Amino acid sequence: MARRRYEEVPRSDTGRAEAFSDGVLAIVITLMVPHLKPPPIDAGRLLVQLLNQWPTYPACVASYLCIAVVWLNHKAALQRI
Repeated sequence: MARRRYEEVPRSDTGRAEAFSDGVLAIVITLMVPHLKPPPIDAGRLLVQLLNQWPTYPACVASYLCIAVVWLNHKAALQRI
C-alpha cells in the first residue's frame, strides 16, 4: 500500500473548533476588563492619580500579549490539522 502524499490528504473541517476557541478567548479578554477601574477623582489631580496606578497598565498589556500569543499559536495549530 503506497503512502499518500501530504498534499493529497483531505483537510479536516476545524471551523467549529476555531469558533469555540475564539469565543473562549473573547470571554477571557472580557473578564480582564473589570480590573481596570478609574481612580477616585479629586479636582485637578486626575493625572497624578492615573500615574499612581501605573503598574496596572503594563500588567494589562502583558496579559493581552500572552492571550494573543496563545490565540495565534492555536490558530496555527488548527491550520495544520
